[in-house]
Amino acid sequence: MEVFNEDDLNHYYIQQRDSEGKKLIESVISWIDSDENRPLALLGGYGMGKTSFCRYLVSEISKKYLNDAVNRVPIYVRLSDISKQQDLDGLIAKTIAQRYRIKDYYFEKFLRFNKNGKFVVIFDGFDEMKHALNWADFKYNFSQINSILKGKAKIIVAGRPNAFLSDDEHNWVLRGMRSTGEYVANVADWPKYIEIEMQYFSMEDARLFLRLYLENHCRNRSSDGVIQADQQAWIDGRLDEFSKLKIREDLFRPVHLKIFSDIATDESVKLREFNVFELYSVSTSRIAERESQKVERSFIDSAVRQSAIEEIAWWLWEKTNGRSLSFNPREVPPSYIRQAFPAQTEISDEAMYREIFSGSFVERKFGENYYFSHRSFLEYFVSKKLARSRASRMTLAQINNNINPEIMNFIVQGRLVDDFMGYIFELMQISSAEIEIYLLAQICIYTNEKGIDIRKSQAAASMLLRYAFIYTEDMDHGNGEDIVKLILEDFQSETVEKRETALVFAADFIRSNTGTASAKLLAEAVIRQCLAAVEWKYWYFKQTEVATFPKLSFSRKNLFEFLILRNSRIAAEASSAGKPVIVVDFDRFYNDVYNIRPPRLVPAGRLPIERSNINTYRFEFDQVMTGVKSTLFSNALDVLRKGIAARIDI
Repeated sequence: MEVFNEDDLNHYYIQQRDSEGKKLIESVISWIDSDENRPLALLGGYGMGKTSFCRYLVSEISKKYLNDAVNRVPIYVRLSDISKQQDLDGLIAKTIAQRYRIKDYYFEKFLRFNKNGKFVVIFDGFDEMKHALNWADFKYNFSQINSILKGKAKIIVAGRPNAFLSDDEHNWVLRGMRSTGEYVANVADWPKYIEIEMQYFSMEDARLFLRLYLENHCRNRSSDGVIQADQQAWIDGRLDEFSKLKIREDLFRPVHLKIFSDIATDESVKLREFNVFELYSVSTSRIAERESQKVERSFIDSAVRQSAIEEIAWWLWEKTNGRSLSFNPREVPPSYIRQAFPAQTEISDEAMYREIFSGSFVERKFGENYYFSHRSFLEYFVSKKLARSRASRMTLAQINNNINPEIMNFIVQGRLVDDFMGYIFELMQISSAEIEIYLLAQICIYTNEKGIDIRKSQAAASMLLRYAFIYTEDMDHGNGEDIVKLILEDFQSETVEKRETALVFAADFIRSNTGTASAKLLAEAVIRQCLAAVEWKYWYFKQTEVATFPKLSFSRKNLFEFLILRNSRIAAEASSAGKPVIVVDFDRFYNDVYNIRPPRLVPAGRLPIERSNINTYRFEFDQVMTGVKSTLFSNALDVLRKGIAARIDI
């Protein structure tokens, strides 16, 4: 139960609501008490109070158990502790045996109690787990969580919805559905979660939160824990100031409101409107300045103190792939700490560490471990480090591996974006890397605003920016005529790299937009282009039972030919008009072109998928053979019916 009392959360916690306006605790407790055997997914963007609610929920379940031992016991598990694939046994053992010091723990006992309905197991932060994992590892870890859904088990997972890079990932993990071309199939032995989305605070909630926070502040300052009349008048005045502000939606996120409320405790600060970056900037500056005013710490400049913490945050972020808020100070490289002290300062490493960590933005918890109070503070410091990536000579891959949408938002709101984007654009001319789609979108904004002619860039950079629009979320691609025009234009380019890169993006669009008119139109154009590139006479006369590609025959000039011959066939059944039908597997098509000629720069998350015969397209053969001489029609049919094998494994 003490987990809810940490940081005085129990004194200012506000009841949160779901997307339907119901109290979240009532919805969850009702689910726990019901016979519903589906697990629960609690979804909320960063700073929406998921962890605070989990702590409150743990306390409430604990109260019920202590009042009547027939009720369930909460087990609270932080998924940030997971690294790579991990069996659930080890994670549960670490939580129960290490964090809660429970003796005589056996996984078999846990499974038996869990199956009989003795526990509510709360897995918090699946987005923190996802940050460091590929799709296969992420699915594996969720399959481990799902493995304990037996009998009367009650399982809750909580996290940011942007942990899923696509609707397909979301559908698979939380809904047990797998997209298979134009169809959707259920994933075997995979549960369908009940999804509850957390709602922003209302203005009334925000005012109540601020009042409770300020009242708790005054009680802590009072010798007898009682709020005095003058303090109450000050609180009322602060609330009046708050009501006169033009409140941004950002301030209705619990984490931002808490930062604002903390700033409001400083009587010398006049409340004003802040964007998110300014909130964190003011908050961290106040802490650093407050420490610098203390006599024993006055020799450390507040800006330098912040710089040291920024380096520590960056070290922790890279070390744990953004999964952990806590660290052992003895593991921090001394060079990060010593930079905060004047060069002539004579001080031991131990004293230096104590000085930094006893007066900064981190707090001690669980023995020697220190932690950042919220993941967003860590992301704020990382954003400042990334914004100066030019000075640190970071690589494009390093930047891409360490950024996320929240960090990107800090950089934009902090007006740090121009130099940052300028440096990234320069790196794109010389680098090979994946680029996150939200970062790619910001690069496009930058080049448009600066009037940069992307056609003068290196081929890889210009092609990625040219086709970036097809990866924009919720983009209406119409009937696909504009995309077809763009692709066909690049297919005729004299530059080999442009032709091949256009083919990669075309195949990716087709497999990712299955069932849409634009994808079908583009598929027809690509198939027609590839069929026109085939030397049909060569393959017809070469055939015996099955023709074979000579080793390395898929040279650059033959890539279009190789892809269509390897990934298409003539269907056994004719069309309704009695004509031959060509079937092309665009999953395999994309895998092949990506593996053979991968572009130097690609949107992140577009790696080949190990599946086949899912995204298939069917066309009447004469419809797509318009670029081939009619005399070769029968040769082409014969070749595609028999097929061609490749002699090397690609």
